[in-house]
Amino acid sequence: MYNSKLDSEEAKLDIIRMSEEGFSNRFIASVVGLNESSVRKFLNRKSYKNFWERYDAGLVSGTKEDPAYKEYLEGKRFVITSAQNNTWVHKDFLNSILTYCKANDARLIVSTFHYNKNGFQNNEDEDTWYDPAIRPYILDRPAKIAESLVYCGELNILPTAVNPLSGLDTYTKNASGIVPHAKVQMKSLPRQKGEEPRFLYTTGSITLRNYIDMKAGQKAAFHHVIGALVVEVDDDGDWWVRQICADSEGGFYDLDKYYLPSGVETGKSIKAVSWGDIHAEDIDPFVMFGMFNKGGILDTLKPEYQFMHDLVSFRARNHHNRHDPYFRFKSFIEGTDSVAADIAKGVGVLFKANRPWTKIVVVASNHDLAIVRWLKEEDYRKDPANAIFFLKMQLATYEAMHEDRDMNFLEHAIKIVSEDRYGKPLPDNITFLKEDDSFILETPDGKINCSNHGHNGNNGARGSLKGYAKLGMKQIVGHSHTCGIFDGCYQNGTSSLLDLGYNKGPSSWSHSHTIVYSNGKRAIITQRGSKWRA
Repeated sequence: MYNSKLDSEEAKLDIIRMSEEGFSNRFIASVVGLNESSVRKFLNRKSYKNFWERYDAGLVSGTKEDPAYKEYLEGKRFVITSAQNNTWVHKDFLNSILTYCKANDARLIVSTFHYNKNGFQNNEDEDTWYDPAIRPYILDRPAKIAESLVYCGELNILPTAVNPLSGLDTYTKNASGIVPHAKVQMKSLPRQKGEEPRFLYTTGSITLRNYIDMKAGQKAAFHHVIGALVVEVDDDGDWWVRQICADSEGGFYDLDKYYLPSGVETGKSIKAVSWGDIHAEDIDPFVMFGMFNKGGILDTLKPEYQFMHDLVSFRARNHHNRHDPYFRFKSFIEGTDSVAADIAKGVGVLFKANRPWTKIVVVASNHDLAIVRWLKEEDYRKDPANAIFFLKMQLATYEAMHEDRDMNFLEHAIKIVSEDRYGKPLPDNITFLKEDDSFILETPDGKINCSNHGHNGNNGARGSLKGYAKLGMKQIVGHSHTCGIFDGCYQNGTSSLLDLGYNKGPSSWSHSHTIVYSNGKRAIITQRGSKWRA
């Protein structure tokens, strides 16, 4: 039994709970040891007014509602970004976004997050406000954009979070999710084979840098991106998400257009595209169509440079399967046991991607090194299907050693096959990199290293997205077939089939490429078959 003066918060909360559950005042009074009129007076808020003020302010709360995505956003195009409290927006970027929205019949959506510079807490108070320029666009609740893409406008994540996507892998269940945050990050999530790719994206911010001048705030200011996401949905319900980032003028590129407060400039070309790992023997034919055929990425965006990772898989005699009798027999009956034929498919991709206005850079990759291992370890006498090609490559290897020349094995193999099977030399605009070669793109936004495939990590470790992000210079890498963005590093997906036999179980692979605009800003494009935009 409680004291008759109700000096316990527990007693007050029990009275409220019993009342909400339908018990009579008489019954409640008998439980807590008060007379019925005292209980009635308390529940009518005629006593203990200080308690009721604190109760209304959130002393106790709860809901039975699941944070489900019930609302559907109307429209087919959106620009989604975030905004910090008590901080001015980047006016030129906002006006450039409004230019985009007008030109593309798009809707601007802004999700707010709170950062308390005084108390280091993520709690709102009566002094919280948001720039009036964005108030008409604020949406701080969850919603569906497409059947498999949701907007997490309810999330309020501190801008100082090093990895804002941490712990959210299952937050959107089996859908992809857009998470408001001042950083630009992207994460590819695993799903069952045959299901569509699943991603988490952060948005960047439309507000200026405004952080505490201490380590956490200083780091957050460094990684703060004035940016947003462009979201497109087509009539089939397929969707695409791309990063847009403001430059010094407040303008931004999206594909072949440049948006400014004053208008739209069309017909723009990009600095570079780094394709998802090629794997010519296993390239997805629909993806290749969207890359190189009429209306595809290459001829629409007209990159000055193309970077190709894992040009060939070296499938016929890769060390992973060349001693597997079942694989060898299957290759024999299917007629796919020729190394030269594998290399020829790589040559075919190079010719298909060749244009007079672009340069192709073949990045040294782990599958290239399989050629070297084959030459070192195998006996041509036991492999008649490849004996002649093996001996040609072996002779060239020994001649290079005798002349003290550094030989690029993939380049030499490609040149042999180009002459033998296509009857013509490779174009002069193709460069083959060797391991540890450097190829740096110089852009107005800084240098970008495009020469790391991604298999070699720091100090002999395996390569990883976060590992390359530590190098200081911006990076674009491949290798994992799993696209992502972490701080200054962008990672491509693959151009191959998504099931290559050896990748058993759930997969985070996707058909994703990284593009570099002429101002140095980057975005990841993901294909759905041959489709790459709405």
